[in-house]
Order: sequence, then C-alpha cells, then structure tokens
Amino acid sequence: MLKKALALTAVTILAGAAGAFIRVKELATVFDDQGLAQRFAPVTTALIVLCAAFGVFLFIVCFSGLRGMTCANGYENAFRARSPAVVIISFILAAGMCAGAYMCYRSEVPVLSHAIAVGVLALFAGVSGIAYLCLSIEARRGKGSQTALCSLVIVVFTCYYLIISYKKKAADPVLLDYVYDFLALCSSAMASYYVAGFAFRRGAPRRTVFAGLLSVFFCIVALPGKTDTLYEAFFLIFIAVHLLISVFLLLKNASFPGSANSAHPAAPKTPESPSSKEAAPTPQNLLTPDSPLTPENEIARESESSPGSDDAPDI
Repeated sequence: MLKKALALTAVTILAGAAGAFIRVKELATVFDDQGLAQRFAPVTTALIVLCAAFGVFLFIVCFSGLRGMTCANGYENAFRARSPAVVIISFILAAGMCAGAYMCYRSEVPVLSHAIAVGVLALFAGVSGIAYLCLSIEARRGKGSQTALCSLVIVVFTCYYLIISYKKKAADPVLLDYVYDFLALCSSAMASYYVAGFAFRRGAPRRTVFAGLLSVFFCIVALPGKTDTLYEAFFLIFIAVHLLISVFLLLKNASFPGSANSAHPAAPKTPESPSSKEAAPTPQNLLTPDSPLTPENEIARESESSPGSDDAPDI
C-alpha cells in the first residue's frame, strides 16, 4: 500500500540522516592525529544505539506489522512502476555508475598490486548501472525476459565490491574506521539477493523489505566516510537509491489482508432467462405426425423409436 511505502521509506531516510550526522561528528572528534579512535566516546555510543534501535524497529515492523503481505510473482509485476520517473532516475544512476567506474579505474589501477581486481570492479560497476536501467524499463513494460540476468549482475557487483573492500581494509586495526562500510555492503548483498529472487519466482517480500531498508540506512550512515574516494560514494548512492526504490515499489504493489489491493469481488452473475432453462429444440422435437415423409425425417423417427445411448453402436 502507498501509505506504508511512504511511511517506511521516510522513516528510513530520516534515521539514516540522523546516523550520518552523528557519523560526521564521530569522524571529526573521535580519531586522533595518528588515526586511532577513542574508546567509549559518546558519539560512538550514540550511533551504536541508533543503529541497534533502528534494526530492532525494522525487524518488528517487517516480521510483525507486515504479516500477511503478498506480492505478485515475477520481478516485472512486483516492482512495476507506471510512472516514467523510475526510468529517469535509473538512467541517472546508470550514468553515475559509469562515471564512478571510470574514476575507480583511473585512481586504483595504477597500483599494480590489485590492478586486475579493481579493473574487474570497475567493469561490474558500469554493467550493474546499465543492468538496473534495463530492469526499470522491463518492469515498466511488464516484461520479464531480461530481469533474471540483470538482477544477477547487481548481486555479483555488491558481493565483489564487499570482497575488494575487505582486502583493502583487512590490515587496518581501527575497526571503527570501516565498520559501517561493511555493514552497508553486507546488508546490500543480502538485499540484492532477495530482490533478485523475484526474477526467479522465489520472492520473499518481508525479508526483501527488511534487508533493503536496513541497507539503505547503513549506506546513508557510511556516506560521510567516503569523501576521499568519490567513486565509492557513487557506488553507495547507487545501492541506496535503487534499493529504496525497489522497496517502495514492492510495498506499493503488495497486498495486505483487508486492504483494497487484496479485495477481488466476484463478478455478478447474469440472471438466467426462463427460456434458457428449456432444452433447445432439436430436429426430433420439431417432428409431427403430419410432417412430410423425407429421408431425413424417416431417420429421425427411427432414432426416436429405438432406445439407445450416446455411445457408438457395437459392430
């Protein structure tokens, strides 16, 4: 329903904005000149409490408040948008992902230690942006011929991006420096997996809503830490916006018990006319004793006089 879609997405954006504000304060005050973080800082505790509270709230809403939620089968039906705005936004996201892929390639490939890995990441980033554009077009047209392949591309991109980020940050002893990046990417991989399930007729609506909104929240919280690497900001924005749109459309097109979407009244029956109850006249019924003797009438009289069934006679 539209009201639930607007309410949940609005709460997620507001909670993410509050988390991003606290994260900015944390990055500015918690880390010292050597890059080490202070233990038990108030802003760090506040951000942890906010993340935990939002996660619990989202879990209760999705698995208790959305009980009975049902969606149409197929990606093109569950995420269908009648407005062209989704296609326009997906085109902008595709352009941003192509730009981010180019910046990723130019900035990271000169480092020969992981040139091939980052080059593959840039390739997946550009292709995933185009894949989401194709998904939006297919969903608007109501066709699902390419949704399976395109949704898989986005899943592969998020998983591969998570692996590359871990390889880059594995040697960093300060967990607070990148913990929200990993939370965002882990939830994004899970959400992309659930969204892709609709393309294979294996959709899980409530799990998709939970993972998608949780991913949007953590992506917004992680954005302030991406000021040095602009292409990663492009990647996080793409993940957050496309999952936010997907969850919004899923909730908007879903049916709930007692809602107008789930009510399908039966069509009224046409009153049966009295004449329809009578058997239709047959040539046998039209025969009278005064009927002229013709070969056809003679055969009809013989069939009336001889008892039998509708089965063919035995030979």
